[in-house]
Amino acid sequence: MKKIGLVLILVMIIALVYAAIGSMAEDELDLTGAVVAVIIGEGYNEVETSSILEYLENRNVEVILAGVEITTVTPYDRLRVTREVEVLVKDINPNEIDGLVFPGGYAADNLATNEDVTNLVRKVDELGKPCAAIRNAPVVFAEAKIVEGRNVTSDYWQQNPLNRAKANWTSERVVVDDNLITSRGARRWIQDLRYFNAEIGLLLNKILINRDR
Repeated sequence: MKKIGLVLILVMIIALVYAAIGSMAEDELDLTGAVVAVIIGEGYNEVETSSILEYLENRNVEVILAGVEITTVTPYDRLRVTREVEVLVKDINPNEIDGLVFPGGYAADNLATNEDVTNLVRKVDELGKPCAAIRNAPVVFAEAKIVEGRNVTSDYWQQNPLNRAKANWTSERVVVDDNLITSRGARRWIQDLRYFNAEIGLLLNKILINRDR
């Protein structure tokens, strides 16, 4: 009986922890008026992308699905889905969007070497608008040279390029440094993705509030 009681207590504690995580990571923000470009390419992470899109669209954000070419892309995670790149990165006016989001996946490595992508990242960052990347996608920020002296996180395997770019890397769920949002990703820490989305929402909300003043 004593063992059963301890098990029940442990189960209750775990349930309470997950409930707390859920309540902290979810919100009821109305982000009507915000425009966000989500950048993907061949080999993108569908789990992260679908979660990000669902979060933004459920809060009335206008989402632009962009890439370096207009094409159909497939995810690396072998899910039987495809997505259509709707807008070229080079055609995005940084003054007409409120933020950038980069899901993880193999696509991030190719995006990081694309001059149109890194140019857009630098311009959006200079405007102080949210630049968010998860899992291995923060490497895009390293290549764009916007992480020097700034606090970041990523998938463990991406810490070296970020450190070489003189970022302050740490293994945390989500790191927010001014307008820069980075996260470890959903492979080992599924809750990280929810916190990542929530931080994007908070920064977008600040932009909308300041815009209305």
